[in-house]
Amino acid sequence: TEIKTDIEPISLQDESVEMNGERNGEKRYKCDLCDFQESKFVPFKKHTRDDHPDEYREFLIQNNLLYKYSCEYCKEQFTSIMQLRDHILKQHESKYVDFEHKFKGFKCDVCDEQFFSKVSSRNHERLVHKIFKTEKQTNGKYKSGKPRTIS
Repeated sequence: TEIKTDIEPISLQDESVEMNGERNGEKRYKCDLCDFQESKFVPFKKHTRDDHPDEYREFLIQNNLLYKYSCEYCKEQFTSIMQLRDHILKQHESKYVDFEHKFKGFKCDVCDEQFFSKVSSRNHERLVHKIFKTEKQTNGKYKSGKPRTIS
């Protein structure tokens, strides 16, 4: 079974696109298996997972969400860098140093320790160096890394 999304690329300059992801009042994501429609991809993905579990794997493959990382030594595929890292450690232990060098792309600004993800790097900076950065989110708002105090 093929699951398609009626996705038309949109531009932020396109004035017909409203803030909720709709174009001229139309939902961007329409399920081919039922009448479900959604303006945002994540709820559409959750709908497919929950309401059409037998077709979910095909949906992930079609939307290029299933395998993002491939082992260069045996071609096994993984959905996350951490799964690939664990695989390299277990199956290709002698190659791990090379793997680390290639994939640890996030460096601590203070001590130069390197990490596989931005989240890991930020967590390290908060916990070890007590640095709390404010970052601009994709929605245009700012999020502080500083812990909240409960009063």
